[in-house]
Amino acid sequence: MPKVAAVQPRTYRFSEEHKNLAKALEFVKLASKKDAMLVSFPEGYPGPYSGPYNYSCFKEMSNAAKEHGVYIAYGCVERAKKGSYYIVHNLIDDRGELVHKYRRVQLTPKPVNDVLLNRKKAVQGDNLDVVKTKLGRIGIIICSEIYSTELSRILTLKGADIILAPVGGMIYELYETWKTIAWARAIENLVYTIINQNLYGMEDGVAQICSPEAKLAELRSEGILCADIDLDRLNWLRENDETLELPKKYKVIPGLIRWRRATLYDLICGK
Repeated sequence: MPKVAAVQPRTYRFSEEHKNLAKALEFVKLASKKDAMLVSFPEGYPGPYSGPYNYSCFKEMSNAAKEHGVYIAYGCVERAKKGSYYIVHNLIDDRGELVHKYRRVQLTPKPVNDVLLNRKKAVQGDNLDVVKTKLGRIGIIICSEIYSTELSRILTLKGADIILAPVGGMIYELYETWKTIAWARAIENLVYTIINQNLYGMEDGVAQICSPEAKLAELRSEGILCADIDLDRLNWLRENDETLELPKKYKVIPGLIRWRRATLYDLICGK
């Protein structure tokens, strides 16, 4: 079974943000020693994000992916039109190639973006896509987008096995609901979900890897969270139906995606 790693770093911000890169490369090395095939970083990490947009981490992330034979999902901002930026999460494969770029499609309110992005103007992307990898089909959403059920469901219908939902930070009072939502997305979509965040202050981190049937691993502090991904089990849950047989062979309702009645969903689609 492939193993995934979610990194939860103590993150530098603003003019010191460039210091994140060296630590990120060390995290990749450590995760590869734990036999991880995927190393997932939080939103905007290692950057640039809140600091000056005068450098790129792509070359270093690409070289690290190739050197250690891992996939790397990392965050940054990317220039859009003049004076504005996309919030981006890139996925690099084990050959060092960029295989997926996700631009956040639903933005948080401007006061939140002003704090997190240091007053950079954010603009939204338009595409929700899934990419096929050696450890399954991966889709990405960013931070509080995990609260929007439609986004995860769209990725599921496009074939996602794993949904990465990297978090910016400053969770605090949202801690319990955020972790509950992350598992709920795995349960209702029969996928794996992976969340992790930047630690900016004294808050507990929400890092969590969930299957449809269990919270596989959790981490409150700085560090690397690892868990195995069982795609055979995922496929079994999708291909079989619920029965009244006891004891049950599952801890989540199997086959539930096939219950969908799309003709009833006009309101969700804004019609």
